[in-house]
Amino acid sequence: MVKTIFDLYKNGTGYIKIARHLNNQGIPTPHNYKLQMGVNLGARKNLLLTDKWHPDSIRHMLKDEVYIGNLAQGKRRNISYKSSKSQAVPRDKWIVVERTHEPIIDMDTWNILQERFSGVSRPQKSNGEIQIFSQKVFCADCGRLFRKKPAKNKYGQVFNYLVCKGRTNGDYSCNNIKAIPYEELENIVISEINLLLDNHYNQEILAHEFDSESAGKDEAGLKIQALNRELDTTRLLAEQKQKYFKTLYEDKIKGLISEQQFTELNSSFRSEVEKLEKRIDIISEEININILKQNKRQDKNAVLQKYRNIEKLDKNIIDEFIESIMIGRAEQKRQVLIQWTV
Repeated sequence: MVKTIFDLYKNGTGYIKIARHLNNQGIPTPHNYKLQMGVNLGARKNLLLTDKWHPDSIRHMLKDEVYIGNLAQGKRRNISYKSSKSQAVPRDKWIVVERTHEPIIDMDTWNILQERFSGVSRPQKSNGEIQIFSQKVFCADCGRLFRKKPAKNKYGQVFNYLVCKGRTNGDYSCNNIKAIPYEELENIVISEINLLLDNHYNQEILAHEFDSESAGKDEAGLKIQALNRELDTTRLLAEQKQKYFKTLYEDKIKGLISEQQFTELNSSFRSEVEKLEKRIDIISEEININILKQNKRQDKNAVLQKYRNIEKLDKNIIDEFIESIMIGRAEQKRQVLIQWTV
């Protein structure tokens, strides 16, 4: 069942629709399954989260490293020894032990989904599906996202199109006026992907691409190294600030500084430490994203070998092949520029 949930989301089904599907099929939740197996789980605090599949449960499952064979601990910590309340711990401070058990989900699927989460793709309200171009199509004029919108022609037929956010909801600040029909963009992308596949199967072009790819891997590696150096430096600065704060507190206890001086200095240092901790979180996320992108480049040949000719697009194909699509103005010939992940 875990594989089914991951495959459904990978192919564009949202949390709500997955939960509804599992409930309609009568699939027991993890809690109910354990009860059926005779496991004593104690009193239930929330029937909604135990008797029925819930979108939040699906979301947590899709981000849980236990399904790739890892054990992650230290995700939360108590605020103090006097309180039972806890707070979330930043991901880079978790204790993660890899390969503690046999994985259920392969790394290709895991990496695709984690990169998709960083783009925050949301399912459509109408059918619970994640539209295949979600978080992928941008305006070449202003840089904002293109949104999917429905419309009717004079015959009452409904069709979909994509339009710059700078031309919707009363915002007319963008000069990229004309929308692009959804079907037209699908045909362009299918044509470009098939051209890419044709080139891949041409051995001379393939050899040239591998030479270029080596340089790309070096650039990605250098970027990750630079981010790691910045991460180490920022962590060191945060530790130094914490040590200085401890010294400051000791000086107040000893009467070397006044209460007012301590309060002013404490406020300043706390603010600086918070900024450093936020930067640490941002750098860690950037490192993870770049590692995922580097892995996808390294798996270029494997991705291309999976396909020979594409006739219909789905979310999985878009995520595997496309980083972003830039839509230009429709003046003479509209430019559609595709940034590939492979």
